[in-house]
Amino acid sequence: MSLHFCSLSLTALPLLASTVSQEETPEVWDWRAAIEHVLPEPSETAWMGLPWEPSLRAGLVAGRQQSKPVLLWAMNGHPLAST
Repeated sequence: MSLHFCSLSLTALPLLASTVSQEETPEVWDWRAAIEHVLPEPSETAWMGLPWEPSLRAGLVAGRQQSKPVLLWAMNGHPLAST
């Protein structure tokens, strides 16, 4: 039975190969365009210029010294909702 299957698959292989023409080959992926599409715009990274503090205490001390409010960001779970 396996010999029959082997001879059948060897017969069908050239038929399958002849149905794919050179025009149907997949095009080359433009990685530079894909990376430029994914990278954020300068306006989207403005938050990186803010003087973030690593802890609440350090933020409270800096806020008190500069007479500025403190933003506390707290949430339950993973930021990408993959908990």
